[in-house]
Amino acid sequence: MTETLSDLDKSTSTLDTTLERFNETISQINALAPRLFAVVDRLEGIVERVERIVGTGESVMSPLAATEHAVRGAVNKVRRTTGL
Repeated sequence: MTETLSDLDKSTSTLDTTLERFNETISQINALAPRLFAVVDRLEGIVERVERIVGTGESVMSPLAATEHAVRGAVNKVRRTTGL
């Protein structure tokens, strides 16, 4: 029993040091959290702007795509009619 208690005493003697390091690590993570939140907010802003740019591009391209489709249809009809 004495040997077991001696081993347990050795194990728990380093436990305080380990818990202190763990506490320091948690404190560092807590200090980083606000900066990480700020980065996420900035990235969300960038994503919103890119989505608006893509939406604008799609709006601009829609009439062009419709025009291209109509012109291709007309050209294909002329080709079929003339046998080209």
